[in-house]
Amino acid sequence: MFMLLLFSIELGDFDLSASPT
Repeated sequence: MFMLLLFSIELGDFDLSASPT
């Protein structure tokens, strides 16, 4: 579960605090 979350953030699909460049 955590892996997926971290992966999402890494990919930039997780727009929470920083937007994908």
